[in-house]
Parts: sequence; structure tokens; C-alpha cells
Amino acid sequence: MAFFQAPPTLGNQYDDDRVLKGYLASALPPDVLAAVQGELRELGDEAGDRLYRLQLEDRLNEPVLTQWNAWGRRVDHIEVTPLWKEAAKIAAERRSMISTGDRSAKIRTYNFPQSRVTDHRINLTLYRLDQVLAGDVDLLIDELRRHEQEQQLKLQETAGAQL
Repeated sequence: MAFFQAPPTLGNQYDDDRVLKGYLASALPPDVLAAVQGELRELGDEAGDRLYRLQLEDRLNEPVLTQWNAWGRRVDHIEVTPLWKEAAKIAAERRSMISTGDRSAKIRTYNFPQSRVTDHRINLTLYRLDQVLAGDVDLLIDELRRHEQEQQLKLQETAGAQL
């Protein structure tokens, strides 16, 4: 008697992974988890459905390396498959949504040797690191509020000037 079984399929990579869901539930605050859950589910659907089907259809296609052109010049061109092009597009899309983590993206820098706190959003430097770490952040908050009010005033002035 022959035994026939359908090959395994890949499901939603977020919904089907109990370990990932448990870790995120314990590591993220409930409001943050609720905010990102829809996007994680959507990404899991995309990975387990459309991209998985494309990968199965494309598994025999390999990138083609062209080292020399017709005139004998070295070109070293790699022609990738449509799946690789789609994956590169998705990666670029996702990369544009996240922060790079470089120095320019920092909100605040704490310099312990100089006892300095710098808030890069408002270009404010305080030489009171010990006090800030002890909880005395009133000056910092006041400056942030002042900066926010200035920004709102500028926004209202530009909106008024356009009318």
C-alpha cells in the first residue's frame, strides 16, 4: 500500500511561532506590542505565503554571472532572478522605515568623563550629569517645552502667512 502525504507548507511566521510571540509578550510593553502586532502579522503572511511561493517556483533558477562581454572586457555582472529583485525591493522598503542608529539619529548623549548631557534635538548641552541622573531634569524639560512652543509658533506663523 502506497503512502502519499502532502509536503509541509510554511504558514504565518508570526502567528505560528509560539516562542517568538511569548518572547515579544514578555519583552515589550502591552501597548507597544498591540501597536506592532498588525505589522508583524502582515510580515508573517508575506513571508509564509507570497514570498514562500515565489521561492518554491524560483528554487531552480540561479543567478547568472557574466565575467566577460562580447569584446573580451571584464564586466563581472550578476543577473539575479526576479525573486532576488523582489527581496531587494522589500529590504529597501523596510530599511527606509527604521533608524540607522548612527550618531545623527541619537536623541541624547551622556558624557560621563565631562559630566555632560547633550540633547541633540534642541542642541542643548548641560554640564550637570550627576543631577540629571539623580532625577533633576526640570531644566531639560523646560528647554524641551520652550523649543516645542517655538516650533509651534513658527508653524502657526507660516500657516498664517500662507493664508
